[in-house]
Amino acid sequence: MHIDPLEKKWVQIALGMCTLFISIIMIDALFHGVNAPSNVETIDSRKIHLSEEFAEDNLGVQV
Repeated sequence: MHIDPLEKKWVQIALGMCTLFISIIMIDALFHGVNAPSNVETIDSRKIHLSEEFAEDNLGVQV
């Protein structure tokens, strides 16, 4: 199978850019300690109305 030299160069540049971007993201995540969430807290939907955090007055956008 013949690939045009210009097309081959374009594919190499595109793959190189993808590799560079992924590497930058991985290195940045490593240095800043970014990782997947592990200790996720769940909300008890039966008791949510008892909390002041989710009272009707606190819902919506505050300017």
